[in-house]
Amino acid sequence: MMAASLPARLALALAGTLALTACQPESTPASLAADARVPTAPTAAPTAAPTAAPSEVEARDAATEPAEPSADAAPPAPDAAPIEPPVGGAPTPATEPTEAPPTEPPPPAPDPHAGMAVGWRPLGDAGVAPPDRPEPEPPAEPAVDPFEPAPTPPHDAPAPQPTRPRRRMDIDQLDRAIRAVMGGLGWTEVRNGVEVNLFVDLAATLGKPDYVMTTYESLEPTPTFQKFLSDAARSVCERRVQADLALPEAERVVLRWAGPGRGADADVVANLSALVLRAHGRRLEAHSTGMRPWRWLFDSSLHVTRDPVVAWKTVCIGLISHPDFYTY
Repeated sequence: MMAASLPARLALALAGTLALTACQPESTPASLAADARVPTAPTAAPTAAPTAAPSEVEARDAATEPAEPSADAAPPAPDAAPIEPPVGGAPTPATEPTEAPPTEPPPPAPDPHAGMAVGWRPLGDAGVAPPDRPEPEPPAEPAVDPFEPAPTPPHDAPAPQPTRPRRRMDIDQLDRAIRAVMGGLGWTEVRNGVEVNLFVDLAATLGKPDYVMTTYESLEPTPTFQKFLSDAARSVCERRVQADLALPEAERVVLRWAGPGRGADADVVANLSALVLRAHGRRLEAHSTGMRPWRWLFDSSLHVTRDPVVAWKTVCIGLISHPDFYTY
């Protein structure tokens, strides 16, 4: 009998539970919304069953995870004021600055001197304007008639002579010129009893072509040319003056009018004129401008050495080293 009563009791309990569930009304969304709007008196919260405490990791994730907005919440109005973030909460996103409407620039201040003349100047201490400085007038350009023929020189005016730049002698020409001026003496020296022409011996150094390695002769008065020309002039003039001292006056070359015992001013001028004509082909008067450099050279050398022979030797070297001798 005890075994038959246990199933009966279980069936009665299940039937009572189903009856209680059927008697409760269903909850609709409208009734839920009405219940949310109507305030109700606070009721005692039922005692919740004890649950397990959340772990430390779950509590930190719940604190940092932002709350999701509710689907039923209405969006904020566009012209509503921005909501300030709560203290300790996340900052609200910055809003874009709005551009201020353009403003018109202020009108310019009136110029107090606008009605005055262009050449106005401020008044001085005495209250009187300084006088205007006169502007210089540009020079008037002469009127030129493009159809007027150019003036022609008179018929008796001499025609301009054709000219060309002076040229330096080559080595063969220089050798012949020195021999012609110095009465047959050239730039030579004796080696083992044989007289050697130094212009031939130093031809390659002086730039004369050998037509094996070079075929062009440079005719520039280079420093090398000037050095060897000075050596040739010293050698030839020394020998020429020593030869003149042993010759009669009529056969002399350098000391033609100014030998030993003839030191008068007229003799010096005559001998200088003869030497310049012989070496440079120019006739100079006693007091001409071209005579002054040579007279100064003779007087200066005579003043230093007190020897007229050395002075004439100096003049001879200067005549051969001068560009008027080795150019044409």
